[in-house]
Amino acid sequence: MKKSIATVFAILLLAGCQPAGVQPDVTPDTETPPTPEASTDLSGTWSGTLSHVVVSGPCPATPTQRGDVTIVQTGSRFTMTFGDDFDCNPEEACEFSGDVDGKTFNATNGGVADDEGGVYTTTLSMAATDNSAQGSGSSTYVLKEMTCQWSTSLDLVRN
Repeated sequence: MKKSIATVFAILLLAGCQPAGVQPDVTPDTETPPTPEASTDLSGTWSGTLSHVVVSGPCPATPTQRGDVTIVQTGSRFTMTFGDDFDCNPEEACEFSGDVDGKTFNATNGGVADDEGGVYTTTLSMAATDNSAQGSGSSTYVLKEMTCQWSTSLDLVRN
């Protein structure tokens, strides 16, 4: 039984094979997922209130703190720095970076907290308008077998 060249060619194409000398028509998937868009620009100086609502573990509760918070936003990325009136130990614990999606701002930080090797991580999530932002977050400190966690409330008002 003889098959025509056209039939063999069709079978090769259906099977995903290419005859010699024929290059496949494959366009690489170069699309990247869309970058979230910021619908609010929080750049500027804000009056901030940081309250620790709940603490678990052997660490002390942190009192409510108030002071200036500086935000620098470029597109859908931002950095947020709590000013000198906030008690951050180490100092880097006052510096956050994150992403913006619409009017939602999510930030994180973390690192070595002390010379004993304790490690901290903090996450914050805020809903923003042009002149205010409210959010919550959680912080964790771990040193060997000891863990402390804080739930945090954050309120910002544009200066």
